Amino acid sequence: MGIRRSGRPAGFNYPTGLNGVFTTTSNTVVDYLVVAGGGGGAYQGGGGAGGFLTSSGYPISTSTSYSITIGSGGPGANPAGSNGSYSFINVASTTALVSARGGGGGTNTYGRAGGSGGGGGGTMPVAGTGGAAEPGQGNSGGAGSPRISPSDFAGGGGGGGAGGPGSNGSGPNGGAGGSSTPSSMSGSPTDYAGGGGGGGYTGTGAPGGGGGAGNGTSFPGNPAASAPNAPGGSYNTSGR
Repeated sequence: MGIRRSGRPAGFNYPTGLNGVFTTTSNTVVDYLVVAGGGGGAYQGGGGAGGFLTSSGYPISTSTSYSITIGSGGPGANPAGSNGSYSFINVASTTALVSARGGGGGTNTYGRAGGSGGGGGGTMPVAGTGGAAEPGQGNSGGAGSPRISPSDFAGGGGGGGAGGPGSNGSGPNGGAGGSSTPSSMSGSPTDYAGGGGGGGYTGTGAPGGGGGAGNGTSFPGNPAASAPNAPGGSYNTSGR
């Protein structure tokens, strides 16, 4: 998350988990960029990116306390990753001015809804649909491919990103994570909130969408197969 007074070249960045407070001495306007925690991935569906919100020229008032809470990423797990946590800018710690929803967890069945939706899985005879996105904050997750046979699962869908939806799995291969969105608020162009890549089963895992998003892995037969897909990327979960 970042906040700056309009016109200043550098922002103020806040680490994950911070519950900070700032107070201004005069009426002013600020620019803000808020990203919630990304969703965790499963063996198949990639995690969705945390909700992404940004604005310029936002008015704030003198002698008013504003609190900032930064959500953490959801852990990956099998059969379903957890959703990420919300990020907030509040007045007096209670009234939400800005609320970004955590990214949806990817699963082996139906992706979870979130800021951006998590990817669906390929364990069922029908496609496991991706999770829906919070309007104005991200994009939906991709669907998993239908199971290939009773004993042969298919690839998972990619998690949605701030810049685009996750791609569907195709046969045994995972779908790519949705694209991230660039911003220069920190003083240099930086990508934020890409979706995690969907995992392959006997096929290939897909790349994440940038902005810190994790790549999908292959299962079985890959040394990393015991680890679920990385969370959807955001400032809070994967270093950006």
